Amino acid sequence: MTQEKAVAQRQKRIYARLTAEEYADLQEQADVAALSLSEYVRRRVFARRVVSKLDLTEDEKLAMSDTVAIKRKSEPFWGM
Repeated sequence: MTQEKAVAQRQKRIYARLTAEEYADLQEQADVAALSLSEYVRRRVFARRVVSKLDLTEDEKLAMSDTVAIKRKSEPFWGM
């Protein structure tokens, strides 16, 4: 007996504005990973933790801001 994996039907869309360079970078990364652009973006988005700045103290916000700035300077696009 074969078990079939249930696949959720994706019915919702999101839209994002990108520069031509950002789009090309994103598409290249998806191609290298041998994934569709949609699947690549889903995997990148849902693999990352998001922390609401509303729940942070002022000191935590400042520390997070500094950390993000350092990370952006040290990692290529999308942390890859």
